[in-house]
This record gives sequence, structure tokens and C-alpha cells, in this order.
Amino acid sequence: MLSQFGDRFAAPEEVKQYSVEVDLESNDLGGAGLPLMSDGKKVYVCNDDTHSLIIGGSGSKKNRLFIFLLIHLLAKNNENLCVYDPKGENLARTGSYLKSLGYRLIVMDFRHCGKRGDFWNPLWLAYKKYISGQKNKANELFTDFINAIAEKHRETTNDVFWPESAAALAAGIILLLAECAEPEEVNVASFARMCCQDNIEALEQLASKIPENCIAGINLRGVRTAPEKTKLSIYISLFGMIAMFINQQDLVTSLSNSTFDIEEIANEKTAIFIITPDEKTTYNFIVALFVKQAYSVLIEQAQENEGLKLKTRFNFILDELCNVPKITDFTNMISAARSRNIRFFIAIQGLRQLQAKYGDDEAQTIIGNCSNIAYLHSRELPLLEMLSKMCGERYLSDGTTRPLITPSQLQRLSKDKGEVLIFTGRLFPYVTELPDIDEYEMFKGYPQMEAEPSTPKEAKLISLEELVDDINSGIRPIPFAEIKKEEASYVEKCAEELDKDTDELQKELEQKFRELFGTDI
Repeated sequence: MLSQFGDRFAAPEEVKQYSVEVDLESNDLGGAGLPLMSDGKKVYVCNDDTHSLIIGGSGSKKNRLFIFLLIHLLAKNNENLCVYDPKGENLARTGSYLKSLGYRLIVMDFRHCGKRGDFWNPLWLAYKKYISGQKNKANELFTDFINAIAEKHRETTNDVFWPESAAALAAGIILLLAECAEPEEVNVASFARMCCQDNIEALEQLASKIPENCIAGINLRGVRTAPEKTKLSIYISLFGMIAMFINQQDLVTSLSNSTFDIEEIANEKTAIFIITPDEKTTYNFIVALFVKQAYSVLIEQAQENEGLKLKTRFNFILDELCNVPKITDFTNMISAARSRNIRFFIAIQGLRQLQAKYGDDEAQTIIGNCSNIAYLHSRELPLLEMLSKMCGERYLSDGTTRPLITPSQLQRLSKDKGEVLIFTGRLFPYVTELPDIDEYEMFKGYPQMEAEPSTPKEAKLISLEELVDDINSGIRPIPFAEIKKEEASYVEKCAEELDKDTDELQKELEQKFRELFGTDI
């Protein structure tokens, strides 16, 4: 309930009392986080394990007022970080400084795909879990990979049957790869090769030999028993899903070898930069996939520590989050991260962009989980109205009320002065002026840098023809011939559900067939 004086802006002293004062010339900062106030020498930051949302359209100085400084602060406070860096500006501006502080830089540069920076095999961790007997965990990681490459197709169709059927087929294929391949063959290049059109016959032969009550068998059964033309349509959808791997050899090369161990990113001073071309979205699925897998690793490690949290705080800085395919379970991730010593700093251009990517409910959940919101500029009226309402109203002397700040005023915050509207914790909102990064003397003098040239290894591919021949001749056993106890109950449950729904599935396939070809089966 409003006091008799109505709402107001927070006073500078209230912000200072709430935040941690950081002297940039000191070797011991005592904290790091979103800048809340700054004079260029002392910065007041939110050091809590809370998430932050930065809102500003293109050219609103999100990087120059917040992200560049944030990376410097986190580094000087010896925290680990992963930065989605669409243009490579963050690496260029902060990389040399990070290196001077002893950070190990991991740079995945997809602007110079396969020619610069580090490489990462997104299937390797899942394979390690799989061969160590952690099948359920492996399946989760494999599913994350499939979801990442399928999300673009899900977003561009109103009929989810085809991308979902293709995803189920891909899941079966990736489990075959894990079960049958040699360790050096478990990579994106092998997976893409198994999905190619010229391997359909060998894949069908192999799929017909595996037990139908294993997980791969369950995933493949719906496709194998479908009418021929429906099956062909599912394969065509799969080919579309993996086309980027077939058409871009440099991308496959970058994702078929690893130059770092993702399980070690929290065990030493590490800064990760993921650079993608900002003029196209081809590589952006990798960002969603890496964030999801890195988060999974960090949570697993936190669970093993006292207090169930990481020993060193880890920070995800996701510039232009909405350019990345939807990160599955993202709302759950940010909800659970705080107690694990993991923070997210998210930058977006507007509310509609976030709603279009995550839907209204999830977008509100994401905003609601961000205790800090910094707004720079927008022309988006629903966003301006929301922020104005969040600021509240003040009473006038005649007993009427008016907005503390109007949508019109929000459009006119000064870019030159670095004016920002900030909500933090339970303080009243306030408008402050933040210095441009070039006004911080202590960060000057470090040369710009870019990812170093690299020479990738040639990926070793699995041969399905040889695999089928070896199984037929008895050299290799039939895949999944023995179901391990760890997965038996899960498999039995899936098999029961599949048997129960067989009639419904067949009816759906028949209906799809009629819709496509206008005839009965």
C-alpha cells in the first residue's frame, strides 16, 4: 500500500547502502556484479547472487555502459564467466585484460569457423556418461543436442508432427552412434553422416536388428512402421534439420573435436567467449546448446560441494539473448541457479522480442527472476508502459496522482549522459548516469585482441555399411542386445506407454498420410 507521499525515486545514499562499494584501483574489490552507480573510479555494484536484465534497443550502449565494465569487474574479483559475444566486441575489448589477470581464455569463434579459436564436441560429454553407465544422464544431454538443432524447425512450422518425428528419429540415431561407434567416431560429423540420405538403407537394416524394447528401438519404431510416404517425409524433415552440418564443413569441423574439457570450466580461472556472426543466425543454436550443457555440468559439480554451491561464482553474460534459439528449461535454470552460486546477466532489445521467443508466461517468469533491471532506451509502448507502472505514482499537492516517470519520459533518457533507469532489490527505482567505458582510466592501455588461429583435426567418421557387415558376420554383437539394469525400468515404462498408444499413433500416421496424399493406406 502506498504511503501518503506516494512512490518516489531512490536517493543515492539508499543505493550506496544497499550495494557494495568497489574501488577500481584496489586489488581487492570485495564484490562484483551489475553496476548500479559509478563515478568512473568507484562503482557501486549488486554483489548478491541475483540475476540481472539489461534492456535497450540497438545502439543504446548496453555494452559500453554495462557489459564491458561488468566483465572487467568479474575478472578483477576472480570470478568465472561465459559470454555470448555476437560481434566479438567483448573479447576485443576485455580479452587482453583478462589474460593479464591469469585467466584461461576459451574462445569459440564461429565468425571464423574452423580457422580461429577453440573447438567443442557437444556429443563427447554425453558419450562419457553413456559408456560409464550413466545412461539417463547421457540421454538428457543427447536430448539437449537434438532440441538445439530442432528448435529452428519447430519455430518455423505450425505442424509440430514433422519436426517432432524427425527429432525422435535423430534421438534413435544418436543412441546408435553412442552404442556402436569407437570413441574417436563420436562427433557431430559422424552423426550428420548417419542421418544422410545415402545411409537410409544401412540405417534401416541396423534399426531392424536392434531390440524394440530398448530406448533407441522405441524412438525408431514409430518411423520404421510408418507408411512409406510418411516415413519419407519424416526423413526429409531430418535432412532439413542436419543440412547445416552437411553444407558447412567448417562448422562440422569445429564441433567434432574439443580443445578444452567442459567439466573443467569451474576448476580454474576461466573466461569463455562464444562469437557468432551477428548478421545471420546459422550458428546461434550452439550458444543455447553450450549454455545448457555448461549449466548442467556446473549444477552437477555444485551438488558435490559443501552447501550445494560452486566454490567460485560462475556468471553467464548473454548479450542479445533473443537472437539465440529458445533455451529449453531456461526458466527453471534461472530459478535454481541462485542458490548454486551461478548468475545470469541477460541483455535484450525489448519485451516483445522476449515474448516471441519464450511466450508470455515464460517471459514474465524470466523478468520476475531478475532482481536487477536496467533500462536504457526503447520505442516499444508495452515495455514503456510496464516500466512506468513498475515505477508507480506520486501524489500531487492537489490530491491527484501522476506516474513517477511516464512512457514519454522513458523514451528520452539521454544516451550522451549515459542515463539509465534501474530497479534493484526492494529499493525504489532511480535514474542514474553511468560513465562510458572509455572514461575508466584503469582499463585503458590494453590492446584489442581476437581469437588465435587454430588447426583442427580431421574428424573420424563411422561407417554404417561396415557396421552392418560386421554385425551380419558376427564380428560385432547386435546393438542393445542386453538392457542394463539401470535403464531397464525406464525402458519398460516407455515400452508400456508406447504399446498402449500404438493404435492412436497409427491413426495419426494414417491421418497424416491422407492429408498429404489424399488416399487411404
